[in-house]
Amino acid sequence: SGQQAGLSQNGCASRPSHGVRHGRLGLMPHRHSAASQEVRLLRAERRGFLAPRPSGCKWLLVPERLHPRLRAMASSVQLHSEHDALVGRSSHFARAATLAA
Repeated sequence: SGQQAGLSQNGCASRPSHGVRHGRLGLMPHRHSAASQEVRLLRAERRGFLAPRPSGCKWLLVPERLHPRLRAMASSVQLHSEHDALVGRSSHFARAATLAA
């Protein structure tokens, strides 16, 4: 389901970036080795904690307090787009798109 494994309602998810390298030796201090990080990443993926990002999706990082409102806004914009596609024209306001559909 779209709500599992950190997926958004439309199924978009992102694999976190790992293996960030810094410093003279290439690894941040107090971090696992690159090999150990890769083993942990593969284990998390195998257990279903990570999912590849579907093509055509992007990850958007937003403040936690805004997440519910922005999620509702994204759903509204998606519905607006679907209504515009149904009638074959673009509407500036979601209400106009809904009425036209």
